[in-house]
Amino acid sequence: MPYSSGPVSIARLPSGNDDFLAFVRFPAGWSRSQPVVYEAAEEFVILDGELRIDDQRWVAPAYGCIAAGSVRSLTESQPGCLAWARFHGSPRPVKVQAGEVGRAGLAGITGSGGRGPADCLRPAGALSESAAPSWSDTTRRLLHAFPAGETWFEPAYRLRDEREGGRYDAIDLHTLEWWSSACASASQPPTPSAPHSRPAIVHRISEMLR
Repeated sequence: MPYSSGPVSIARLPSGNDDFLAFVRFPAGWSRSQPVVYEAAEEFVILDGELRIDDQRWVAPAYGCIAAGSVRSLTESQPGCLAWARFHGSPRPVKVQAGEVGRAGLAGITGSGGRGPADCLRPAGALSESAAPSWSDTTRRLLHAFPAGETWFEPAYRLRDEREGGRYDAIDLHTLEWWSSACASASQPPTPSAPHSRPAIVHRISEMLR
């Protein structure tokens, strides 16, 4: 990971579109103090350990979303962590120089989804969202809606009709098994006759893009 104290372990996953999906293992003591900004929004689930971005701290189990154009002045994981991450576009960080936070029009940084001119750069903590549903919750919850899709917490996920309804992917929060309708080689979700369904984070492509 550029500009950081050391390498991280990344297991890339096929997405079926321009999203970047991966499991990421941060070693204990890892940090990045160089301010950076990503042109794409990022979602992540902290599966083990904890991650800090500026003034926000996510302790497993936790879901987070960082808006496109947010400046991350400090990212660190003192105990280390395992995260599942989705970038809605390029995962390439761009250095931010002193004095650029809060200014519009940084070269190469655009608003997410092409919805308008470059956003004003702001601290990541001011734009981040933190939702940490208990994996024993029984309520289905919308975690975040994007122009191109939406992400849900599903307390008892089962295979339904997603393969007929469009692209989706999901991660089982108990076993960490991942599957995708866009990848025939991905692990298959539980069958409808399975005696128990499990909590999962599910991302679906919006109807207009199916």
